[in-house]
Amino acid sequence: MNRRIVAAALILIHSFHLFAQKEAANWILSPNSLLNFNSSPPTLSYAPALPFSTWESAASISDANGNLLFYTDGDTVRGADGNILPGGEDVSYIPALLLESTTQGALFLQKPGSSNLFYLFSLGHYQEGYGKGLFSYSVIDKNLNGGLGSVISKYNHLCQDTLAEKMTATKHCNGRDFWIVIVKCIATKLQDGVPIGFNYLTEFQSYLLTENGVQASPVKSVLKTHAVRLGQMKFNNKGDELAFADEEFLTLLAFDKSSGKVSLKSERKLPLKNGYGIEYAPNDQLIYINEKQYDISTNTLISVYNYPNPSQLQRGPDGKIYANNQVSSNPVIYSNSGANFTWSYANSNAMLYQRQDSTLGIAAIENPDISGIGCQPNLNYASLENPAYFNKFSMPLPNFPSFYFNHPVSEFSYNGICTGEPFQFFLNNTNIVPDSVHWVFHDTGYEVTALSPTFTFPVSGEWQVTCTVYTNGIAMSSTQCADVCGPNNVSLPEKINLCEVAAPFELNALNVCTSEYLWSTGDTTAAITIREEGTYTVQATNSCGVYTYSVEVFKGDDCKVLTEIPNIITVNDDQTNDVFSIKVKNAKHLNYSVVNRWGNLMTKGEITVPPASVFDWNTFSLWDGKTEQGEPVTNGSYFYVIEFTLFNDSRTAKNGFLEVSK
Repeated sequence: MNRRIVAAALILIHSFHLFAQKEAANWILSPNSLLNFNSSPPTLSYAPALPFSTWESAASISDANGNLLFYTDGDTVRGADGNILPGGEDVSYIPALLLESTTQGALFLQKPGSSNLFYLFSLGHYQEGYGKGLFSYSVIDKNLNGGLGSVISKYNHLCQDTLAEKMTATKHCNGRDFWIVIVKCIATKLQDGVPIGFNYLTEFQSYLLTENGVQASPVKSVLKTHAVRLGQMKFNNKGDELAFADEEFLTLLAFDKSSGKVSLKSERKLPLKNGYGIEYAPNDQLIYINEKQYDISTNTLISVYNYPNPSQLQRGPDGKIYANNQVSSNPVIYSNSGANFTWSYANSNAMLYQRQDSTLGIAAIENPDISGIGCQPNLNYASLENPAYFNKFSMPLPNFPSFYFNHPVSEFSYNGICTGEPFQFFLNNTNIVPDSVHWVFHDTGYEVTALSPTFTFPVSGEWQVTCTVYTNGIAMSSTQCADVCGPNNVSLPEKINLCEVAAPFELNALNVCTSEYLWSTGDTTAAITIREEGTYTVQATNSCGVYTYSVEVFKGDDCKVLTEIPNIITVNDDQTNDVFSIKVKNAKHLNYSVVNRWGNLMTKGEITVPPASVFDWNTFSLWDGKTEQGEPVTNGSYFYVIEFTLFNDSRTAKNGFLEVSK
């Protein structure tokens, strides 16, 4: 893809220069309650006409005027009248109880370019046992059923794997399409078919939603992170950074809004105790993690209120951050020790709470952009005597992406598709009368001051455009991308050396322009899996034409394992050269054994190298120079054999003598 990337410049932010849309105006809470942001301050009320019961998973969506459309736990979809939509039962294939107990199990998004179609994404575990994660979507047409909506498609399964309970979304850099991001925790071992060996290896899957629908082939990014199964994951308000936490690490990730790629920015070790709830302040400088506030720039963590139990955190349309206040005198131990698909969650003494009365409480951070206690934490922001309250732990708030709360007056859209035709640009907010509007079309040399300019891009690809709106002497800028469809939209390498890339791997031709893919293998998905040499071609069809791309996959002459193997160890407990350790590169698995001069076995074993580390130098300790009883062996010569399985499944062995002395 032809990218010309220029960093966005935010000249000045002022609340006057944000205009409101009300997709997040109605929060349906469990049980049977409504937090309504159509008034200021928002009102909390008992809503028996809106039945709702869930443990963790919740989502709702309203139209741009603040009228409730739908709400859900991810499995049952109800309309504005509280009734289940036609086709709205069991939309996810996940048993209701298992989906209700998913942290971020539901998310609504309106289909780009459509006024009536909405997507509900559901995430949960479809069987007992936490290795059975399922990610799927349903489609709702709001114009059916007398304008209340009907589910017209469901059971659209996108991924079935060891999925964490994290799901969020952000806008593509074009400001029109969406990325939906979920997390797969990669298992390194199986026991009776159940994944048990997790080594912080994490695969982030970014699914693209365009006017052509959901692209089933996600963009995958494999990283080492402290991603635990439970807890929230949130985008910052710019949509270019992700965050989640566990009991001792806050993980910050960079997100490329053009490609959907995720990369690690930093993992910061902090005394968090629990990382379940997380949310960015509107200024993106402060992050709230349960009862703590973290300042990214100063690396400062403080407690801003005494709130011992974890709760979901969610920014509201008014800029405040809300939590479900579940403080009670009746603690319930919530243990995660039985979950095979979790290497850590929180300390084993973590406690969640359940109310035994009929009071629903809402806590709030009233000024979340202010450091320290000035953020005004309020544990008793709102409460409600709810006769529907029952003896059931519940802590969900609706899962809203951050872009619902960020609509700068400089936000813009465009009409235009193909190279060679004029593109027209216009502001999304038609209610303001700016002093002037300045546009920069990067890498073209063209700038213009106009309310709604037109421009013809010289070639297809992805182009960056900056719009700056001046109102009453205040300027606000937004930089977005314009996707110009044609022959340059698919980004694939011309050649791939199997000696440099571990097979199997994916070729992914995903882009926002293409509506149909046809590979030389016969596959019709955006991505295919490559396991062997060959030339692979893809025909990408968009409204501007059909374009063909080819990739040559070959095996070079340098497919070999690299090692550093010592020939002597000194078993004298001086912490220097006490262990038979080797360094390995380009191998994904090894089997080894050591015998004495008479052929008696001293040790044997096998090691699987994490996929993300195959091409790095890895150090492995094979033998401590001791017998199985823990006694040092006698001085002398020993013989080792190490068999390596390379990343391309070829095998090679190395052997030699190892001298042991004291």
